[in-house]
Amino acid sequence: MRKLLLAFLLINCLSSKAQDTFQKYYSYRSGCQLVAELSDSSILMFSNPAEIVKTNKDGTFIWAKSLSPSTPGDNFSCVRFLELSDGNFIMSTYTNNNYSSLIKLDSSGNIRWIKTYENKSCIASISETSDHGFIIGLHLPDTIVGNSSYNKMILKTDSAGNTSWSNLIPLDTIFNTNDFLIIQADDGGYLYQNRSNSLKLDSSGFPVRNFNCHSSFPISNTTKIIQINPNKYLMIGDQLRCVDSTGSILWEKLPQQIYTDVLKLNDTTILLIGPGFIVWQGIFIEKIDDLGNQIENSLYRINANVWGYAVDLDFENKLIIAGSTDPWQIQDRNLFLMKTDTGGYTSCGIDQSINIMTPVINQYTITNPIFIPGNITVSTPIAINTTIITSLSETIYCSTTNSITETANKFSKCLISPNPTSGSFTVEIPDPNSSAEITITNFLGQIIYNRKFDESSKIGLAISGPSGIYFAKVSTDTDTYVLQIIKE
Repeated sequence: MRKLLLAFLLINCLSSKAQDTFQKYYSYRSGCQLVAELSDSSILMFSNPAEIVKTNKDGTFIWAKSLSPSTPGDNFSCVRFLELSDGNFIMSTYTNNNYSSLIKLDSSGNIRWIKTYENKSCIASISETSDHGFIIGLHLPDTIVGNSSYNKMILKTDSAGNTSWSNLIPLDTIFNTNDFLIIQADDGGYLYQNRSNSLKLDSSGFPVRNFNCHSSFPISNTTKIIQINPNKYLMIGDQLRCVDSTGSILWEKLPQQIYTDVLKLNDTTILLIGPGFIVWQGIFIEKIDDLGNQIENSLYRINANVWGYAVDLDFENKLIIAGSTDPWQIQDRNLFLMKTDTGGYTSCGIDQSINIMTPVINQYTITNPIFIPGNITVSTPIAINTTIITSLSETIYCSTTNSITETANKFSKCLISPNPTSGSFTVEIPDPNSSAEITITNFLGQIIYNRKFDESSKIGLAISGPSGIYFAKVSTDTDTYVLQIIKE
């Protein structure tokens, strides 16, 4: 559901005071995955594990609902939310009992129907199709058919979640990754995108052509794929990839940010949002055209650890951003919500960012992999308990006097080399007489390393995790530095 998606202006001005804006957090344990304005101008926020919070247009809390399986000991995981063209919503879940489910919710958080699929794993991707059905990507338990292994499936359903067809994806022809997305193309076929592969599928879900990318910076940590123009589709994550209806890659760009949501404003402008990694907190906004050229970028500086994850545009062309006040999960996370005015102003002010996107040069191998028909069993719908909360503490959260003071020039004082790295690297501390604490996190903000060091000018470290973008926070006696690390 998109309403009057007209371009708005993000103005880099710290002194201006915004009117009719707010920044609030709510004493609720989760951040936000999807934010949407309803026809009455109220706001819904959807978060993991399976929670919905409703406010009025000014951010005043109305109610919250928490959904959970009725089976004792069972839990929801791998939850995704999708806003539908009819104004309702889909929640996809996976339970401990190896059941994947689609749950249709109305704008009041009431369940309209549940469809459950037996012996399937996490739903990695779900998109609405032109017939108001769904194209779904599922992880499977390892399956061997003939001489081939499979652990992923593509499933097409009708608008009620009934299965139309399903196909198995062979491991030996597609890069084996947890991150993959599927969307319907203009011609009725489908586009399958993952870390290294861009596949064109026909209308029955069988592959027509596979573009296998060979790049030092393959896209990963994918979060969303949308159609940005006729014959153009954009996938976001720690990289941007734009493809056409044949699956051919038109361009790829490597930013200094992780993008968590994307919104088409008009035919020439796309809005991207993500956590403000450059200063370790805040909400990063970027506007690009459909060729991947940067129009402008800004950083909303807000007190403490506030990260934005989801974005929408209201009926008055005001930007609605939702996220978390504690992305590190050091304490119980609070749900965060803000709204700008029609010019993109907030009372917190906007800083100019230094993000620069660079083109990624790829080589491609074109193949035609073979998929085989799958078999999916629809079982009895899972039973769900609903807990309703009618009161919740909310706090105005913005103050311009205590915003972060780090600047771009500061980050050049603390160096990491080599960068990109295959795993091992050296952190060079600008003041060798200072102690230092180094915290390394992945793109989700999960801490993978933390240690304090006595006086030292160079510290050797290593990242043992998968390839991708990491961030090192270096705190000395006098300064704090945040540096991006690219592991190849």
